[in-house]
Amino acid sequence: MVYLARALELRDGDRGALEALTRGKASFATLALRARTVLLAADGMPNIRIEKITGFSAPTVLKGRNRYAEGGIEALSDVQRPGREREIDELALIADTLTNDGKPRAELGISHWSAPDHGRTPRNLLFLGGEQLN
Repeated sequence: MVYLARALELRDGDRGALEALTRGKASFATLALRARTVLLAADGMPNIRIEKITGFSAPTVLKGRNRYAEGGIEALSDVQRPGREREIDELALIADTLTNDGKPRAELGISHWSAPDHGRTPRNLLFLGGEQLN
């Protein structure tokens, strides 16, 4: 027997907001796809078709449906992940890049920037002004 999920019932006024999220330039791509998942589910589309359209896995489609059903549009946003927030001093990074005519610092041991150099450079030297983290 094949199980077909029922059409997701949208809350009052949410259709317009969800449609705006799917085409808004300020939206993150994952948020736009989650909103699209909810809209497709509300239109009665089977989950397997939603998976093919969005590229999400079956559990991700179900999770999106459940998140909306439980918390509305606000629940579609990324949840806070455990762990410490990143501490990147963006101004120091920009200043470090622009000083010395854009050349890397001497302690990095390279004469110019390249993509492989960025991969080999310890992140704490690049983003924390050269101070080592303990």
